[in-house]
Amino acid sequence: MPKVIVHTNPLYNAIGVRLLLGEVGVTGPMLQDETTIRCVMTEDQILRFRNSRGAAHRVEIVPEAPAA
Repeated sequence: MPKVIVHTNPLYNAIGVRLLLGEVGVTGPMLQDETTIRCVMTEDQILRFRNSRGAAHRVEIVPEAPAA
């Protein structure tokens, strides 16, 4: 599953964004700082988040490190 960084819109409460992530099925740790939430999402969850109320936030997919 891809690791993602959700850059929250400053006009929204980050707790609400975390709840929305839970509604699309994100489980596991969600690491949060002032402007981002880091988590792991499936491709389907990313699409559902982007095409729902999550459209106000930017989702950045973190590229995987090359295998050694």
